[in-house]
Amino acid sequence: MQTLNFELNLFLFHIIIILYKERVMLEKRIQDLQSSLQSTNQFFDESVFTKGKYGKVVREKAMQGKTPRRSAVLLLLYPNNDKLYSVLMKRPEYDGKHSGQISLPGGKYEEDDIDLKTTAVREFKEEVGVDITKDKIIGTLEDIYIPPSNFLVSPFVAYISQKPSFVPDQREVERLIEYPIQRLLETDVIQHTHQEISNNMKIKVPYFDIDDEIVWGATAMILGEFREHLKKIINNIPI
Repeated sequence: MQTLNFELNLFLFHIIIILYKERVMLEKRIQDLQSSLQSTNQFFDESVFTKGKYGKVVREKAMQGKTPRRSAVLLLLYPNNDKLYSVLMKRPEYDGKHSGQISLPGGKYEEDDIDLKTTAVREFKEEVGVDITKDKIIGTLEDIYIPPSNFLVSPFVAYISQKPSFVPDQREVERLIEYPIQRLLETDVIQHTHQEISNNMKIKVPYFDIDDEIVWGATAMILGEFREHLKKIINNIPI
């Protein structure tokens, strides 16, 4: 009996050590990512989603002479089964230009918001029911200007150390898409399709294939830049 107890305790000890090492590796990944996000931003135009006619210079020219409306989105990172995860949301079907689209939680700046970080965390709570404090934000990505709506979107990246319990607003969210960040680095994640942009005009665009959903447009541009940061640090430790 004593031998059995000893073996059981030894087994539990090994499990604890493994879990501790995995958590340390995950925390190291977040530290590397935070350092990358806070360094000089050089990845925006390196992504397939923001090269050439979609690039930063072109979008800055499109914004000249305009006063864009401000908005913010939040890319949340969290552990799930010892892997790093994030979440997207699918909007409900309705009579509008964003019907059924996949997006990051977020929305427009309100007068009561202290800053755009406040906008990001407020909208995140309103849409998916999770309260993220601003001190959990580890960095930012490049602002995205969207000419059709005249919105300038500020993406923030946050990390929490436990998997959240999501309570999506059914008026805003048809379903949540939780996915491992590793998916952004898989070879088959980027596909191409034809999307209607206006007046029945369709163009060929790249998109992320995540959970059998088409993630394109501004959301894909944000994830594309984030993917470049991941590629920068991929040789350190696994995600």
